[in-house]
Amino acid sequence: MSNRILVVEDNKLVRDAMLSYINSFDVNCYAVTTGEEAVELAEYFDLIFINVDLPGISGVEAARQIREKEKKKRLDPSAIIATVGATTATTRRQAEQECFTAGINDCLGKPLTRDDVRMLIGRWVLAKPRKLRLLN
Repeated sequence: MSNRILVVEDNKLVRDAMLSYINSFDVNCYAVTTGEEAVELAEYFDLIFINVDLPGISGVEAARQIREKEKKKRLDPSAIIATVGATTATTRRQAEQECFTAGINDCLGKPLTRDDVRMLIGRWVLAKPRKLRLLN
């Protein structure tokens, strides 16, 4: 197992479901509950699933900060997937546009399914060459 995935989700039920889905693949998976933790740890992960509606630093703001940190440190960027709560089509399109502007690569609507998670892991992690990052 060499690919590393970070789940950033404050809701325990959603976080547990994501971990269950992801752990069925040949990847290492970790979870945190805040945007602040995501910014701190992002450089060690190939893929980050982040809830846009986190308390404190939102998922969108965390993604902005992660992208700034990657540029500053000249790191290979992690793929960031936003998880967006159930909303109207118009509100969802607006949320997705805000995500893409912040540097988020893809969006996944809630409720999440195992097939959606599988597709995104395949697209953003398993099909990509491995980036080497050392944990301090």
